[in-house]
Amino acid sequence: MRQLRTQSLDQIGELAEVVRKSNEAQKLINAGLDRLSHSVRLEPADIAVFDVDSSDVLINRYAPYHFFPHARYSLGVVRTPEQVKITAMRNPWQTFPSVYLGKIFERFGGGGHRRVGSLILKGSDADEPQRVIDRLLSEIQRNESNKKTKAA
Repeated sequence: MRQLRTQSLDQIGELAEVVRKSNEAQKLINAGLDRLSHSVRLEPADIAVFDVDSSDVLINRYAPYHFFPHARYSLGVVRTPEQVKITAMRNPWQTFPSVYLGKIFERFGGGGHRRVGSLILKGSDADEPQRVIDRLLSEIQRNESNKKTKAA
């Protein structure tokens, strides 16, 4: 930040420390994409579902759309040594009315807003996140179906 007082962003971007950290981050992002590629799958209602350990890589929240650019939603488990988190988001590059993800996640102990929902798993749910994912997936698919029925 101190460098911003005397140098342009272009000059700061060329500093050895910035280049080194940027290269490190890119390696972690690429490793995250590789790891995610082994678990992400497309489910009915165009939902990209995944379960990934992110303890030593970076998993970008938009990464599922790298593999399934036309998916309407992503829903996944992100594991670290400290926690097991389930997160969902609406594809920001697609134009359609979203189900209210935050309200769906509230019913499972989490929260969010219309386009994003998340929760931290605790207790036995942390040991078996697939059960929670299956319930959330069904709920999102059901809400999508209801939304289409009401529109027709």
